[in-house]
Amino acid sequence: MKYIAFLRGINVSGQKLIKMEVLREIFSAKFKNVKTYIQSGNVVFESNENADSVKEKSQNIIKKKLGHDVGVFIRTISQIEEIIRKNPFKKKKLSEDETAYVTLLPKNTKIKTPMKSKNGDVEVFASADDAAFCISRKINGKGSFPNGFIEKELKIRATTRNWNTIENISKM
Repeated sequence: MKYIAFLRGINVSGQKLIKMEVLREIFSAKFKNVKTYIQSGNVVFESNENADSVKEKSQNIIKKKLGHDVGVFIRTISQIEEIIRKNPFKKKKLSEDETAYVTLLPKNTKIKTPMKSKNGDVEVFASADDAAFCISRKINGKGSFPNGFIEKELKIRATTRNWNTIENISKM
């Protein structure tokens, strides 16, 4: 089965730095046909194991080889394709000051939408399949990243990707 591991919080503001070459190397020790996509920690690979086992192995190998405790969110290619098929952004007309994001949530996370940050720079307008669909708005020229808002509101660990990144990963 083809999986994607979305790593949380690597290569952000100089924290938990992991080169994609190294990430491919350590994933290749446990999985097949490993590819990475951009520096935010997206790994496409194949395994005959179930998603829970793949997640555990991924987190353990990163901890063992690199010393980083990293949240790993595992999705199958078909799950990502389903998220793209549903694409709630096509019903939205985004301005040039708005960016579309998908936040991957832990299994069976319940989320009530819409949710908005106090100043309106982050809006979670839909959710499905353990994913939240978010819009980040620039206010006074500054935008926000939805991940922190969602983690704080729901008291969970999550990881967020730009909608374009999700689409590009599905094509790999």
